[in-house]
Amino acid sequence: MWAIVPVKTFDRAKQRLANVLSEDERRSLMLAMARDVLTCLSTCSNLSGILIVSRAPEADALAQTFATERFAESPDANLPESLEQATQHLVKHFDAQGVIVVPADAGLSVNVPDVCSASSLVLSVSVTVSAVIVMAPAPALTSTSA
Repeated sequence: MWAIVPVKTFDRAKQRLANVLSEDERRSLMLAMARDVLTCLSTCSNLSGILIVSRAPEADALAQTFATERFAESPDANLPESLEQATQHLVKHFDAQGVIVVPADAGLSVNVPDVCSASSLVLSVSVTVSAVIVMAPAPALTSTSA
């Protein structure tokens, strides 16, 4: 099971906070959230690896810091297309048998037991579009929804 972590370009991160945070503050927030998610995923022993999906230059530094793989999706790809490209990359180059998608900005709503438990539930699922699990913050921001 591989974790796929999609990361937006940092200059477009957290635009809904533009009225309260500067561009540099939003960039810093996005980077901090990505680090939180990668730290969480790095502790999951049942993951085969982590793949950061981003064309952002900052993704190289994150991949190096967390010893992950990095995949740059096609320039015109939307999120579903990026995830499909990343999944196919993992199947072709790493013989991935399943993936779990955790957005880089899931932040503190992601906790280790939820992610590790969810990934262990689908270890035997073949990699197809239907084999992708996406972890996202629950509305109350007190747990994680899959």
